[in-house]
Amino acid sequence: MNKVLIVFMSVFILLGFSATAFSYPSSITLDSTTNSSGDYSDGVSLFFEHGTYELSVFSGAWNPWFSSTGVTGCDSFGANCDTGWIWSMDIYQPDTSIYHRLGSKTDRYETASLAYNAHKNDSILLNQATDGDFWFFVKDGNPGDGTYLVPDNFGSVTASVNLVHAPEPISSILFLIGGATLGFRRFFNKKKNS
Repeated sequence: MNKVLIVFMSVFILLGFSATAFSYPSSITLDSTTNSSGDYSDGVSLFFEHGTYELSVFSGAWNPWFSSTGVTGCDSFGANCDTGWIWSMDIYQPDTSIYHRLGSKTDRYETASLAYNAHKNDSILLNQATDGDFWFFVKDGNPGDGTYLVPDNFGSVTASVNLVHAPEPISSILFLIGGATLGFRRFFNKKKNS
């Protein structure tokens, strides 16, 4: 019984060390003018170890961003505007060439608080299969279409980042468990024979 308990304690300690080795930003804030373009080229590149991460809309210094000079065409609830406040953050994953989006680029609102409140419960899971970068940016226009509105942008968006799943270094753990098991067996066999 003691042998089993010691082996299990060793495994939990190793798993604890492997989880604490992960470093990642706790939040990401994008300025809608500086980090904005039709693609990720003006965005922020951050390194993430392999694992699964959850990004959630978070109330930062500024909450949404504004994509033109003026609010137009809103309904009586201050939503569905032609121009207005937006909560969206785009993410480019170079390893897979996939774009992800937190929030919505098409939902526009009369006020900043309406835009934030409409998306405050939004989240997205990002799976990083190998260590590498994610690019975070505000998408304003499409690459090469000449309709960038970046000079008119105002505000920023903030997302919180949480590690959902950290893959364990299986080969190292198995090696250490095997060594520990053999060591414990030898120790207990010697003790038993003496």
